[in-house]
Amino acid sequence: MRGYPSVETWTRSTVLAVFSDKKVGIFRRGIEYVLVKPEIILTASGAREKFLAFKGNTLPGVFGAGAFQNLVNRDLVRPAEKLFIIGGGNVGLIAGYHAFRQILEWSA
Repeated sequence: MRGYPSVETWTRSTVLAVFSDKKVGIFRRGIEYVLVKPEIILTASGAREKFLAFKGNTLPGVFGAGAFQNLVNRDLVRPAEKLFIIGGGNVGLIAGYHAFRQILEWSA
């Protein structure tokens, strides 16, 4: 954004909260907490999973293997007890393993 003098980039900063009055709490550069009211709030959540489109792939509960792994491993979401995984390689196999492991842990 160096080509735009009106834009200031804060690297190594983390948004901690977006409040109902549209103010944003930011831990700036790991040093200070700053409250700002931006003109625009743009949420960029990161990578987008790419998988083949098929009829019903936008229905609730239908996930790609990468999204499923994030939900189970990072977010600790309990998978359903009945689960159907379609995978053509290591990612599907690993997703099944993680689901099985989580179901056993939640059942214990």
